[in-house]
Amino acid sequence: MPPEQRTPLVESLLRVIAQQEAEIERLRAEIARWKKLPPRPTIRPSTLGAPHPDPSHKKRRRGKRPGSAKRQKTGELVIHETIPLAIEGLREGTRQNGHEDFVVQDLRTEGHEEFHAEKDALLPAAREVSGYFQADDTGARHLGQNPCTTVIANPFFASFTATESKSRINFLKLLRVPHEEYVLGEDALLYLRDRISGLHPILSLPDLVRQAAQEA
Repeated sequence: MPPEQRTPLVESLLRVIAQQEAEIERLRAEIARWKKLPPRPTIRPSTLGAPHPDPSHKKRRRGKRPGSAKRQKTGELVIHETIPLAIEGLREGTRQNGHEDFVVQDLRTEGHEEFHAEKDALLPAAREVSGYFQADDTGARHLGQNPCTTVIANPFFASFTATESKSRINFLKLLRVPHEEYVLGEDALLYLRDRISGLHPILSLPDLVRQAAQEA
């Protein structure tokens, strides 16, 4: 309502409303102080659409703040091979407008036998110098099959092997690579006798190993 159209009654009501609003704000601040709440933020009026006080501010480019530059994650990788990919199915007369690089890591090693040799030698070498291992396995369906990936690791190495089985025998096979033989000493035999229920005391060693494999 324009000021010239306000009656004395309207002016009086507006003053009462303003006083009530001020009293409400004071009470809110008092309650917040007793509750130890943070003070209400001061919200400045929007300057959207308002002209900038310095018209030349767009001409000045502000530099990035220190530490805001992104570090390239693959900048320290050694690139062994660069393969340009041709785009198929383009219309005649199409011209290439630049390109974008992609870094692919550790996906395929065909034709690079040294990688396979390094992978095969990792676990046997770690077995000779490590005091302990940690192991875990997980399954993931792939191409209609249910293979199992076993990890054998400690703080200094990690070996991942995918097999078709998830059992103690499979773990022992992985741990013994490249060897396939097993040695059962007196301690191992005593352990088997304690662990296998209903074991006959005069079972021969082949029968003992066979029963242990069945219960594993």
